[in-house]
Amino acid sequence: DLEIRGAGNIFGKEQHGHIEKVGYDMYVKLLNEEIKEIKGERIDRKSDVKLEITLSAYISEDYIEDGDKRVIYYTRIGELQTRDELNELILSLEDGFGETPQEIKNLCTLAYLRNIAGSFLVKKIVINKFETLVYLEKTEKIIDERLAERLDEFNGRLSFDSNVKIKFDLSGTVLERLESLLEFFESALNWLKLFIKLQKQPQFSWNFMF
Repeated sequence: DLEIRGAGNIFGKEQHGHIEKVGYDMYVKLLNEEIKEIKGERIDRKSDVKLEITLSAYISEDYIEDGDKRVIYYTRIGELQTRDELNELILSLEDGFGETPQEIKNLCTLAYLRNIAGSFLVKKIVINKFETLVYLEKTEKIIDERLAERLDEFNGRLSFDSNVKIKFDLSGTVLERLESLLEFFESALNWLKLFIKLQKQPQFSWNFMF
């Protein structure tokens, strides 16, 4: 308990240590995952996506002076799962601290990309001056069908060497190509949501394996 809370007021309202820094909701989520793992239950974890993208992304002390508040926002940014959550967080920053610097907008976009790409067993994303690449985890089916359906639309093609990756023929700045990748992953997720919605309707009876 001391490791979680720190040597503060253990039983009172004041929280210290890891649980304050990580956030209670996230801590409970991690704890529940460990409990399920111990019980041998299935855990749907996303892949841990590494980003190699040439953009400045951070929260400056000039913008948020209080260190604890910066940690809170870093935690919130790291948990972004939807475009709506991203936009709401930017508005929250603007309401509390003024116009949001581009570096923080970049940080939010990168965190969102990392989280959404993790749903598709992506291992690494590279966007630099010369190339736009998405590296995939090695699995039996090679690539998620939802991504495969959208390769042509987003000028992507599979490439095989020591890794399985998607090469995208995209023009524009690093930020513009980052946005294109977000749209690529979002379109795949939206297709899945539509498919599930249609399956629930009586007139549809489909059998499909992902």
